[in-house]
Amino acid sequence: MRGDSWEVTMKEASKKGSWVMIYTVKGQEYKGILHYTGGKGFPKEVSIRQPEQIFLDSGGFLLEEVKIGQEILFSEKDIARIAFFEEV
Repeated sequence: MRGDSWEVTMKEASKKGSWVMIYTVKGQEYKGILHYTGGKGFPKEVSIRQPEQIFLDSGGFLLEEVKIGQEILFSEKDIARIAFFEEV
């Protein structure tokens, strides 16, 4: 057994300082640099630096990327899925 997929994925991604897209359960999208991931006895949370909220039109095309501060934290219950990138 390779272990918890959250643990394995986040450990690898955090080594690289990955760019991530966070898709929330409410249908929002955010882009930023992976900073912190909880796990192993801590809540499964994700924190990203240089966060931007992504706004798409009804056809799924980019309308705008809005910077929203220095850092943002997402709890496990807020996250629908995560996509990883080497650079943006």
